[in-house]
Amino acid sequence: MGKHLYPVKVKIFRKFLKALGANYNRTKGDHEIWSRKDLTRPIIFPIKNKEITPFIIKTNLNTLNIEVNQFIEYLEKGCLSVPYFFLFNLLGGERGIRTLGPNFSGHLFSRQVR
Repeated sequence: MGKHLYPVKVKIFRKFLKALGANYNRTKGDHEIWSRKDLTRPIIFPIKNKEITPFIIKTNLNTLNIEVNQFIEYLEKGCLSVPYFFLFNLLGGERGIRTLGPNFSGHLFSRQVR
């Protein structure tokens, strides 16, 4: 049986979007709007509550062309220390990494790859 998706804190979802190369655009009302060059639609989620519902997460994962199981795996690995190869596979190999741009350091957050 597959794993179930539960509500996720807004802070964690933001880190996930940053890890995938999405950029914060603006806040309109109580919704944040994010985008990425290769996406045809923006990623929109409410920030009024501290958590994002599974329905909103699924909708945004569909926009990002990411399966729910991959997102759950990301959460289980620990959002702050996800290695490069996981992101590489999540984005679809070399083609996906190119969408992040030339400033991608190979690691998601503050740690640098040597």
